[in-house]
Order: sequence, then structure tokens, then C-alpha cells
Amino acid sequence: MNFFNKAAMNKAKQLQQKIIAAQAQLEQAECEASAGGLVTAKVNGKYRVTALTIKPEALQQGDSELLADTVMAAVNKAMEEMAAKSEATMGKLTGGLGLPF
Repeated sequence: MNFFNKAAMNKAKQLQQKIIAAQAQLEQAECEASAGGLVTAKVNGKYRVTALTIKPEALQQGDSELLADTVMAAVNKAMEEMAAKSEATMGKLTGGLGLPF
């Protein structure tokens, strides 16, 4: 293995270690989003809902379809925020190489 290949392999290993560390950090991150001022959802870096808060007045309205739509909107918004956070974090490391994370 020549010097250039060895240097490239070392850089690749360093990048891999940084990516693994960033993924571990992202798994601990959380994003929170609200919808309609009545529902708040919190999502972690594993894209799991960790908290869902529904204000009592949302239940008093009696419109289950509206409540379901509001819950979905809050969860989807939190998921989108987490995806954007993940993409930004990983993009900094990969420099736009287009690697799937």
C-alpha cells in the first residue's frame, strides 16, 4: 500500500469514527413541535415519539378527527425537524458526499 492509499484509509477511518459519534449524539437529541396550540410532540433521534401533550381544551371540543389531525401534524413536524437536524449534522461531516444516513 503506498503512502497516498494509507493516508486516504486513515482519513476514511477518522471520518467513520466522527460519523459514528455524531449518530450516537443524534440518537440522544430531541425535537419538539406544536400544532394548533393544543398538541405538542417530542421526538428523539431514533424517530420515536417520547412525549405527547394534549391540552384539555382539545378534548373538550369533541371533534376527534380534528384532534387526530392535530396530533399527526405535531408528530410530523417534530419528525421533520429531527430529519433536518440529522441532515445538517451529518452534512457537516460528509461535506455533501451524498452518503445515506
